[in-house]
Amino acid sequence: MERKGYLIKGIMVTFLVLFLVGLPLQNSWGKEKEIKLNLATFTPPTGTIGEAIKWYADEVGKHTDQRVKIKVFWAQSLAKQMELPHACRTGTADMVAMVPAYHPELFQSFAASSETLLLWGGVR
Repeated sequence: MERKGYLIKGIMVTFLVLFLVGLPLQNSWGKEKEIKLNLATFTPPTGTIGEAIKWYADEVGKHTDQRVKIKVFWAQSLAKQMELPHACRTGTADMVAMVPAYHPELFQSFAASSETLLLWGGVR
């Protein structure tokens, strides 16, 4: 019985030592690589949409401790407006900021709701 108690205490001490030794090393073992994403858009960097995209890219960097960086390709420099969904699908761009109403074949429900908004006079 006494031997069993020593065995359990020895196992607990071993796990505690391994935990305390491994805890400081955890950050060095698990260094995450930086992720770079390309965002293609049709808008220039000025204006409301451009400012919103800049804000979004900055916020993603802040919330991921700068591990995720978004490079924005402005004013159709990576792909033209009508090619943006295809650019995202093929991997030319990782993300796109586009107008879904230009692609009703891809976004049927959005196209129907935007037509309804146009018929009702839009959002004020």
